[in-house]
This record gives sequence, C-alpha cells and structure tokens, in this order.
Amino acid sequence: PLEHVDRLYDFAFAYTNSKNKYYKDESLFTKIEKGLEYWHERNPWCHNWWYNQIAEPQRLGVLLIQLRIGEKHLNTELENKILERIKTDGGDPAKWTGANRTDIALHWIYRACLSKNETDLKVALENVYNPIVYTTKEGFQHDNSYFQHGRQLYIGGYGDKILKGVTQIAMYTKGTQYAIPQDKLALLSKFMRETYYATIRGQYMLFDVLGRGVSRPGVTKKIHTALFAKRMIELDPDHANEFKDIIARLDGKQPANHALTSKHTRGRLYSPYTSHIRFRRSHGIYPHCTLRIWKRRKPEDLLYVRRMYQHCSRRR
Repeated sequence: PLEHVDRLYDFAFAYTNSKNKYYKDESLFTKIEKGLEYWHERNPWCHNWWYNQIAEPQRLGVLLIQLRIGEKHLNTELENKILERIKTDGGDPAKWTGANRTDIALHWIYRACLSKNETDLKVALENVYNPIVYTTKEGFQHDNSYFQHGRQLYIGGYGDKILKGVTQIAMYTKGTQYAIPQDKLALLSKFMRETYYATIRGQYMLFDVLGRGVSRPGVTKKIHTALFAKRMIELDPDHANEFKDIIARLDGKQPANHALTSKHTRGRLYSPYTSHIRFRRSHGIYPHCTLRIWKRRKPEDLLYVRRMYQHCSRRR
C-alpha cells in the first residue's frame, strides 16, 4: 500500500516545486486527485501494522500539507475523507511506548494542523514529550541507555527513531507555547551527547547497541544522524560546540577521534553493556548474553538471534 502513496507523495512535491518541470501542471494535479480517490476507495491494508499506523499516515499528512501551497487545492470533501481515514486507522499514540508512540503522534500533529483541531494537537504533543523520562520499562533508562521491545538494548534503531521524531517536532514547536519543556530537553541532550553519539566512531555505530536491527545491511553507518545534532545546536545552544564536533566527525570533515573524551562506562545499572572510549579506539562489550527466540517473530528477529549468538560465542 505504501508504494502507491509514495508515488503520489513525489507527485505532490513535483507539482509544488517551482524548479520542477511539472510545477503547476494541471494534468499532474488531476492524477494526484484520482490517485487519492483510488486509495480511499480501495482502503489498502498491510499485515505489518507499522505501515498502516505510521508510514502511510505520515506520508499522507505531509502530502496534504504540501498540496496546501499548490496552485490548485484538493477539494475539501476529498481531503476530509483522507483525514478521517488517517484518524480511524492511524492508531492511538497513548497505546504505544517510546519511538512508536512518537511516530504515531507525528501524524496526529499533521492531521490536527490541517483540521485546526487544537485538542488533538495537545494530545499529540503530550504523547511526543511524555516518553522523555527515565523509566525501568521501555524507553530511557536511569543509566542513560535505551530499551525497546522489553529489555532489549536499543540505543541505535529505536533510539534513532525517537531522536528523529522528537527533535523534528521540537523544531516545529520552538518558540511557541508548545515548545519542548526544558527538563525533557536536558534529558534528551544528555542521552545524545553521553550515550547515543558515544556509540558512534566516526560514521559507524557499534553493532552491539542496535538490537535486532543488526540484521539489516548498512545499519551501522550513521551519517544521516548528523541531522539530529544540527537540530540540537538550535534547541540546546549551551552544548552547541559539542554537537558541532559530533557533526564534523559524522560528515567526515574531522577524524573519528576529533574532540573525543576518554571514558569507560562499566556494566550499566540496567543494561550489562559496557563502553570503552579512547583516542585510538572504541569498544562496546556485553559481559554475557542471554538470548531466547520468541514465537511468531519476524525473520529479522531470528537473524538477529543467530548473529548475536555467534558474536557471544566468539567472546566466551
């Protein structure tokens, strides 16, 4: 279902981009309208909930916002039908935790802005910010690590997702009554500076902190996460220089050891993960591994278990 929406998404940006040859193209706008009508009529559904409640509603939200600046606008009836479908099928962020909650709340924000619904906007922002607390469940741990899917260490993977979503929304709301609270910004900044980016050497993240995401090709390369640090320069100016150093390492403009501070974090309180950072090298170590295979999991879960088992066997 997402492939169809992705094509319409590209059409919308082509129609509204003055540098694109299809800018203000009436025939393209007609295709966008027909494509959205078709999507609404067919109501496609994916067996993977993530596409139904996160990917598709987010794309549609951005698409509808982008079309608002076009020469022609969608008719109100069609736009309202799509917004209602997003509301009905897009899920409730309060029923989720961590990065999943933030991702669902993001399309709630898009929908609330498009429909001028202040109540839903407040609910969405509350669900973006309330996961930014220390917990013993899923989310930010008291030892500054991050868990998702139970007690799986997920500094990378889901850590990427929550940082992407929260910093994006914090930039949207900067300087408004909906701005991120200072105590939550401080927690976020501390996690990013002392834990998240500390697991990245140059442009590559230590694989131990990626959870089942370690099964995905190229997942350790984290150049794209420089965007989160760029946002933090504006959001947290007190630590702007640290974030600038992080960006310089990720962009490759400075060597991997540029402005690094040697530190050793041994056996974190809630996670057995140990990190060791020095000028010449960085290490991440699990002192022991306890793995179990859950029933009815995705193939990548099994690949994750196999790779982690092989890795732990080599370390014994």
